[in-house]
Amino acid sequence: MTAQGITHEAHGEMRKGKLSGSMARDLMSGNYRTWNRMLKELRDPPPFYGVGPNTPAPLKWGKQHEDRALAIWWDRHPTVDLLNPVCVAYRGDDPLWQRHVVTSPDRVIYDPRAGRVILGLEAKCPYTEGRMAAWITKGGCPPEHYDQCAFGTLVTGLPWVFVAYDPRMAEGNEFFEVRVEVPQSYLDEMFEKGTRFLQMLESGGEFQPTTRQAAKLKEMFP
Repeated sequence: MTAQGITHEAHGEMRKGKLSGSMARDLMSGNYRTWNRMLKELRDPPPFYGVGPNTPAPLKWGKQHEDRALAIWWDRHPTVDLLNPVCVAYRGDDPLWQRHVVTSPDRVIYDPRAGRVILGLEAKCPYTEGRMAAWITKGGCPPEHYDQCAFGTLVTGLPWVFVAYDPRMAEGNEFFEVRVEVPQSYLDEMFEKGTRFLQMLESGGEFQPTTRQAAKLKEMFP
């Protein structure tokens, strides 16, 4: 695993044109139209503007409260250190993945007793009121963020922890954390789909429907 501490702007540049955790849910869909949209985004990535006046409100809200979420987590786990945001390259020996894949945890967790990084951390501060309550009621990692965390584990080989914070919640419910358990079979499936996707990315082609009915529909509605 290789990691580099970076600024927010440099972080965006390093992710440009790379398959990253934010695309993991779409990757696992296996849908050819979705994959073709992803191909287009990676081949012709939009400019990265960082956080500014035109930043969407949900992202701005998240950035505003993320530090508090991390501070609460650290207060509950004082024997480890939270390292600054990083961009992490694929840790395996597959050249295809090394060329095209990164992940960017909100923090990595360093255990000074073990002398190594032991966890990746993803923090979310939901913009929509009520979402946090739904997450707490259901328990576990929210499905909409599971694949992003699983992708982090696949890329780094590290377990992942998901934390969430919403200051609008009642005291005692404003924060929760969960260890994200990912079966090896799911990681294997993600790697297989990622490999197929990256092979197409390098080939310059696009995915086609896999059934006769889907092909007919594509002809009718290109």
